Amino acid sequence: YIASRAFRGCSALATISWGKSLKAIDAAAFSDCTALTILDLPDGLERIGVSAFEGCTALGALSLGQGLVEIESSAFRGCRGITALSLPDGVERIGAMAFEGCDGLSAISWSVSLQEIGDGAFRSCSNLIEVNLPSNVQHLGASAFEGCTALSMASLGDKMETIGSAAFMKCVNLQTVKLPQSLKQIKDYAFAYCSNLKSVSMPESVESIGSNAFYSCSGLTGELTIPDSVTSIGDSAFKGCSRLTSVTIGNSV
Repeated sequence: YIASRAFRGCSALATISWGKSLKAIDAAAFSDCTALTILDLPDGLERIGVSAFEGCTALGALSLGQGLVEIESSAFRGCRGITALSLPDGVERIGAMAFEGCDGLSAISWSVSLQEIGDGAFRSCSNLIEVNLPSNVQHLGASAFEGCTALSMASLGDKMETIGSAAFMKCVNLQTVKLPQSLKQIKDYAFAYCSNLKSVSMPESVESIGSNAFYSCSGLTGELTIPDSVTSIGDSAFKGCSRLTSVTIGNSV
């Protein structure tokens, strides 16, 4: 493996050739290598450590090899040149802030094995257009896609149970969101300030809607039905939804 901070701050480093037996890259091993433009990671690499490539601002082409299981927190944070991300099918976990601030990222191909997306994992990826999460993701971290201002469509996998706090907050161009029948919790501020969200079809599995969950979603129009499964609606959950004309509240609230 490559140990922590092994090549940190090597600001002239432009290319890397890898050995065939590499299993792990540790924390900050290549962080702030600001001249690195291409990253072709080998098959067999299982773990990319915390902040491993954070701040590699010139990185544009990223290829992840087969066998990768985990991308840890802040691994590619602030890599503004990455435009596309293809996650190999073995990837199970994306850590907190792993791709935060990758504002060139416009498309993601997801791993079918993915189970967890950490807090702030894709926050402020301001060119990301759509999200189609695979079925094995059960919990979406807080602020996972917060501030993805170009995002227009989000489809959540059919095993999703929890949408974390502020998960899609300030996704101001989000128009369509598909909520699965497995969903139980929509946490605080989950869709706050999504001012272009047109409608929400609330699954009959939802049990709680958090405070400010849809705050200032001024584009919501027409009717809203809260199903019988919902037992609590938080403070200001739909405050500022000024175009709603009809609300039907279920029997369990």
